[in-house]
Amino acid sequence: MLFCVVFAGDELSFQYKNRSPNSSGLFGSVLMQRLLAIELKGGKVEYTVDRTQPTVTQKCVYSLFPHAGYTPCWYLIRKSKQPIAF
Repeated sequence: MLFCVVFAGDELSFQYKNRSPNSSGLFGSVLMQRLLAIELKGGKVEYTVDRTQPTVTQKCVYSLFPHAGYTPCWYLIRKSKQPIAF
């Protein structure tokens, strides 16, 4: 029940801010570093920065839950430096 109340409050807050004339602070962006985790023989893992596209900027939303197809900024910031399994 508590989850439903928090989710509904977050949705209402998003919709209110999205419809207001000053909705520029609703969305943000996070610079993601693409770090590849390459498995080697013997169970070892080598980490390297992606040479073709070392960084990616992803658009996000300032909220607790995803809205309008965008991931929350707090989640992207947390995941921005995690390696990608290759």
